[in-house]
Amino acid sequence: MKGIALILFSLLFISIAFAQNEGRINLTKGQKFSVDNKVTAVTTQTLMGQSMESNAELTAKYSIEVKAIKGYNYNLTNTFAKLKAKVSAMGNDVNFDSDKKEDMAGEYAASLKDIINVPKEVVIDKSGKILNSKKEETTTTGVQPDIMKMMMEQLLGNPEETGYGANLAFVSTPSKISAGYNWTDSSSKDGIENITTYTVKEIKGNNALIIITGILNTDVKSQMQGMNIVNKSKGNLKGEEILDITTGIIKEKNTTLESSGTVSIEAQGLEIPMTTKVMFSSSVKPA
Repeated sequence: MKGIALILFSLLFISIAFAQNEGRINLTKGQKFSVDNKVTAVTTQTLMGQSMESNAELTAKYSIEVKAIKGYNYNLTNTFAKLKAKVSAMGNDVNFDSDKKEDMAGEYAASLKDIINVPKEVVIDKSGKILNSKKEETTTTGVQPDIMKMMMEQLLGNPEETGYGANLAFVSTPSKISAGYNWTDSSSKDGIENITTYTVKEIKGNNALIIITGILNTDVKSQMQGMNIVNKSKGNLKGEEILDITTGIIKEKNTTLESSGTVSIEAQGLEIPMTTKVMFSSSVKPA
């Protein structure tokens, strides 16, 4: 993918933050989990009076194992095991599957070879906070590998972050939780404002059905291909998750983000109206 299509896709943002509240997660040594997540994004831009639609679908799999419990902390290994990507933008199509040898030998895999199936050590505390979310830099050459890496970071999160995958799987559970209980997370960083409210709809056995609502607003300046890019948007988030209240494991999560705004390319004097719909789903199962 080249030019404007690349720029527009690079500026998709999705909230995959998890709730932080007063409580604990409860894991045991030797537990293994399989984490699957999928993101589907549809973006419509209006350029010179013409409407254009771009599509992206990325799926990823992580494997997590509880290696040790030390005091208030859990020592985990987190392995980014699989990636599939389908992208269509302005007549350019990309298909990638890390399970295929020919794809892993191709140009898009250059930024993935040091990441996929390489276990990383993760330390989290019993509130679910990741204590060593470091990023391990990889060396890539050429344009195309950077495109795949960029797509992953904006739609799935950065797999080079040690804790990614773990932050999709666990969340601290309040000691007293019942139908109607709610809490709110908020953050504002680097031009991205995120406010999310979680409301317990019902509890069946150990599972709580939680309704998710929120906003995600952006006012972000960046550079790409030597051009200054400004992304301004306002979005609404909604969805639900199933949380095991005895362990803090997020068994399932589904959210939809719908946003509208503009992308400005200063060097070209362009201001491109854009609407985006991003659907995110994840599941955590014993492995």
